[in-house]
Amino acid sequence: MKYFRLAHPLLFALAPILLLYSHNIDLVTPAYLVRPLVAASLGTVIFFALVRVIVKSNVKAAIIASLWTIGFYSFGHVFQLIPTVQRNGLAVDLYYPFLIVALIFTAALTALIISTRRTLLVVTTYLTTVGILLVCFPLFTVTRYAIQTAGQKTGTPTNETSSIVVGQKEKPDIYYLVLDGYARADVLKEIYQSDNSDFISFLQQAGFYIADQSTANYPQTFFSIASSLNSEYIDSTMATSGAAADDRSALRTMIENSATHSFLKERGYQFVTFPSGWVGLSQHLPADLKLHEAATVSEFENILIATTPLSRIFDRTIRTNQHRREVLFALDHLPDLASNPAPTFTYVHIMSPHPPFVFDANGGVPVMKGGLFAYDGSHYFKYYPDKALYRQQYRDQLAYVSKKVMATVTQLLEQSSQPPVIIIQSDHGPGSQLDWERPDQTNMKERLSILNALYVPAAMKSELYPTITPVNTFRLLFNTVFGQNLDRLPDRNYFNTWNQPWEFIDVSESIKK
Repeated sequence: MKYFRLAHPLLFALAPILLLYSHNIDLVTPAYLVRPLVAASLGTVIFFALVRVIVKSNVKAAIIASLWTIGFYSFGHVFQLIPTVQRNGLAVDLYYPFLIVALIFTAALTALIISTRRTLLVVTTYLTTVGILLVCFPLFTVTRYAIQTAGQKTGTPTNETSSIVVGQKEKPDIYYLVLDGYARADVLKEIYQSDNSDFISFLQQAGFYIADQSTANYPQTFFSIASSLNSEYIDSTMATSGAAADDRSALRTMIENSATHSFLKERGYQFVTFPSGWVGLSQHLPADLKLHEAATVSEFENILIATTPLSRIFDRTIRTNQHRREVLFALDHLPDLASNPAPTFTYVHIMSPHPPFVFDANGGVPVMKGGLFAYDGSHYFKYYPDKALYRQQYRDQLAYVSKKVMATVTQLLEQSSQPPVIIIQSDHGPGSQLDWERPDQTNMKERLSILNALYVPAAMKSELYPTITPVNTFRLLFNTVFGQNLDRLPDRNYFNTWNQPWEFIDVSESIKK
């Protein structure tokens, strides 16, 4: 019991990690916890031991260790509360002034603890009690969630497949390339003053059909991909009964066991993925082979680090380079799959031109402003509100990614022994005029207008139309390539807020206006 009262530094180190996990439990798996928990535990124990050598007191060393641990993990949260200061229309970077003030304040409290002659046993008891409560709260949430989802089905049923297996030579390789947040050409001109006509012309000359009035069915990646891979709209009743209003775990199940996966697996296809670093997809896409650049840190760890004083240095070096490598690895190595003798379905998710902005128009590293966040819309502008800079960096990153995609497509077509199916599609548009909680303040056309380019057999190409949405992509593909008879669904568009994602607002007509 004597030494248990000194456990509060460790409890304060573990609590933020468990809290973050509990808040994202519908997206992540327990595997994401291992490295952060081990690193936090070792770091806290080592720091306590070093302070103990200096102050010669277990009680004071533990209190000081807790003080610095709390400051370490709360830094980013407190910094977000500071109002934005602008000068000449530009946001003033208060990061380093705030860091200096925080260090001085924490150092002053440390000196006070060292100098006091009180036993501080009451403080130790209080800190241990608070630490236990902070750890128990997320553990309770995780346990309750596990009980609620224990009986949840692990598959997405479909009765629209058949046992017909086409011949080996009739099975084209299928590449589903998702360019996260890539805007439709007219939106690029209207809002971003950007012209990607060279990219569109290249695709058309290569044989792609460009659905130049295409729109996304949903504004959020998780909903969009779950819908397109299952060729169905998302039913609001799919949310786990009794779960939180923002619980997206039903979408994870849909992606893990999609109708597209079941259909093509039955026909002998191998599944290959180049998953993005985003936690919602990286661990939940079914695959026989996952190809990706070795990650230094996961997106979960990146969000955790963003709450600490290490975020700025970390973003400028490790995270920026990692994100660049992830994007380039997928685009550079996608053509390698053309030599695979088995028919393959390859899912490639490129987290670009969506933030973070790590490429300028020539592929160099742009001048970093604000944090390196994979957020968008109002979530992004909460950290850095300069929308003009957002549009500029989005425009530059899109230009470079377009060049890389052209090179990838050229190699893929050259190295394929028979014509493949290539679907280049964005899951949603950009977010310079997106407010996640205020639909009335959101430009629906910007957020839901998407790039949609399809390199498909002539039979399917004749069935395509300018306003096709992703929910009908694989329906038409399976009809024309595999002889199915799936009905074409109405092309509709729905907006859902981030905090109430299962409440869908039909915005189909407003987009047309």
